[in-house]
Amino acid sequence: MIVQNFPEQILTDRLVLRRPQPGDAEEIFSQYANDAEVTKYMSWPRHNSVKVTEEVVEFWIEQWKGSSGGAYLIADKSTDEILGSTGFELINNHTGSTGYVLARDQWGKGYATEASMSMVSLARDLGIKRFYAYCHHEHVKSARVLEKCGFEFEGRLRNYLEFPNLSPGEVSDVLMYGWIPFES
Repeated sequence: MIVQNFPEQILTDRLVLRRPQPGDAEEIFSQYANDAEVTKYMSWPRHNSVKVTEEVVEFWIEQWKGSSGGAYLIADKSTDEILGSTGFELINNHTGSTGYVLARDQWGKGYATEASMSMVSLARDLGIKRFYAYCHHEHVKSARVLEKCGFEFEGRLRNYLEFPNLSPGEVSDVLMYGWIPFES
């Protein structure tokens, strides 16, 4: 796989998307990773301690060393407060994926769309030919964010993924969305 040169940070009108740092764990934990409502539709289990979040941050930092992408924290440009996270995973030379999570008190402010659009722009800049994201089949608001960002609904993948905070041990359907350059 070709290694991409991902930016350390990405600036939008209101946000700074930046790579995680070791000292971020406590704020990530308190802002969103321990919130049952926020993590309801996530494919990862809600964090039950700061220690778990510290391990995740360590994983993210290591992941960036491979240069096939990783997590970006979503921070408020004016206050540096962590609002959530997004990311870019390079699947192969022409395919990437993304997703996002936001703190509950940040919902409805357009941050998910702004952060996701920055990932689409990054995909375009990197010459990605297929960029995709998925969400739980009942998560209508997330599907709407993807559509606003130019992702097109491609289908429902049946029994695709476990959502451990929603129905532990069960596999649920997801809605698959794809972005193809010059088609959106």
